[in-house]
Amino acid sequence: MAKNIGNKSIGAWAFLVGVIIVLILAIFSSSLSENVQGWAVAIILLVGLVVGFMNITRGESTKFILATVALVIVSSMGANAIGSSLMKLSFLSLGEILGNVLTYLMILIVPALIIVALKSIFEVAKD
Repeated sequence: MAKNIGNKSIGAWAFLVGVIIVLILAIFSSSLSENVQGWAVAIILLVGLVVGFMNITRGESTKFILATVALVIVSSMGANAIGSSLMKLSFLSLGEILGNVLTYLMILIVPALIIVALKSIFEVAKD
């Protein structure tokens, strides 16, 4: 990654905060009301947009897009598989928590992916 100055450090902190919110929401989602979950998802979406706008430079966009596409594919397939296969374990509802982590992580990553992909397309069209 490039130097951590200006918008770059804001985007990095936003990503870290987003991941922390994802983990907290995934662990406690069964005990939270739908209203609180809705607000948390909205915050995660906004953090994803901040990450997409501020964190990824032009040189990093190809790596970011490739990594996030792989993460989205694995998360979407893994959330269902992990959630259903580990649901049988009653220990701390591990399957539900892991499924929630992957689902909420996608909610964080997809807006950033869309922004970076649109910025990359614009750059290609401009060149």
